[in-house]
Amino acid sequence: SLRDPHNRPYKPKLMPCSSINSSNTTAGSGCCLPCGITTRRRRRRRRTRTTTRIVFILTMALVLQPSHGFVARRRTAIRCFVATAATTTQHQQHVVVVGAGLAGLATAHYLLEKKRRVTLVDKKPIGMGGASSVAGGLLHPFSPRLKLVHLGMEGLDATNALLEKASRFEPRCIVRDRLYRVAATPQHEDACAEAALRYPMFCSGYDAATKRLELSNGCKVVDVPLYLRGLYASLVQDYNTDQFEFVQSTWEDYCRASSSTLLSFPNDNVDAIVYAGGGDMFLENILSRHAFPIELVRGQSIILDESLSSLPHRDALLCGKYLSPTAIPGRIVIGATHEYKEVPLSRDEVVAELQSRSAAFLPKDLFDNNSTAAATLVDVTSGWRVQSQRGARGRVPMVGTLHDEQKEWIFTGLSSRGLLHHAICAEFLATALCDKDESILAKHQLLWWK
Repeated sequence: SLRDPHNRPYKPKLMPCSSINSSNTTAGSGCCLPCGITTRRRRRRRRTRTTTRIVFILTMALVLQPSHGFVARRRTAIRCFVATAATTTQHQQHVVVVGAGLAGLATAHYLLEKKRRVTLVDKKPIGMGGASSVAGGLLHPFSPRLKLVHLGMEGLDATNALLEKASRFEPRCIVRDRLYRVAATPQHEDACAEAALRYPMFCSGYDAATKRLELSNGCKVVDVPLYLRGLYASLVQDYNTDQFEFVQSTWEDYCRASSSTLLSFPNDNVDAIVYAGGGDMFLENILSRHAFPIELVRGQSIILDESLSSLPHRDALLCGKYLSPTAIPGRIVIGATHEYKEVPLSRDEVVAELQSRSAAFLPKDLFDNNSTAAATLVDVTSGWRVQSQRGARGRVPMVGTLHDEQKEWIFTGLSSRGLLHHAICAEFLATALCDKDESILAKHQLLWWK
């Protein structure tokens, strides 16, 4: 037995019939051996090439030929099969969001980004109901003592990202790109000077002459109703009616129209509910206020028109109370009261209280009718804010599930920092809801209320 250099049995190569003596081949075999191995290989290669050509021709016909006949019918059948398979294998989760204010619209935005179907329910038109519609609109990450609040920087970045989307449709929603913190006491002056040194990315320096600390680089003055309308318009533009819809209705009427009751939700048509309303959600007993560590606080503000005064346009000022310009030239907002009683303050009482508490930074002749700098009172706005209980990290929003089934979620308690916290908390909520995991909420201390 012959062996090769690797000590393996030697196997002679099979030679084609044309290269050997034809007398050694079997008649009709086309090979030098009776088994006809080479002939079978050639036939297999020819069949493979033929099959490849047929597949290529049919594929090009399916893709390029829009004509009638067999090809068109087969192409239609393939498309229907793919569409049916996609429908049956993928179930798009349907989430109903109660409340179309800051919390509700931001939650809808992030859920839609995660390919969820969203229905937004509110009894008022966008930007015309709740505390969000009467918010002062001062966006900054600081506490009254000029300390960085919990999730301050993250919230500032997330809100500015949504502001950029909303400004495509409502460019006037960003009124100013800076605001000023006023120092009314020596303690305030020390806090402003320290903040200018500690947070130079936001504080451009403290001016001792005017006693003002400028806040910029992401800190803004926002017309909140215009911002809400712009954000809603961006959702309508980016998503069709099968993915996103807004229903202007009370929660009870919406449930009745859906042939369901409050107790039957969620059902086969709704996978999850997010209660993202403000004070009205508790005043209408959609949720019980006694089940959560919250307080309902009424806030009233006054709108002044100083377009006829001799003063130039105003900057936004903050010192406990605030003075904020609006998107309407000559209109300013001064706010806001903190009322815990059920009986609200009268119109004159609101003006008197805000005038006295804002005396540190308001011009003295602003309310003097005999002065050329006097302003005209246009309106008094009012809204209920949900104020969460103060803890080690201040007042932190309440986000999370209401039950172990993770079908009902809550997002409320934004207190006076709704503009700062609404976007970042909504992003965390959408992630937790889609992943069915609250760990991201626990990581950022948003489950404290449990």
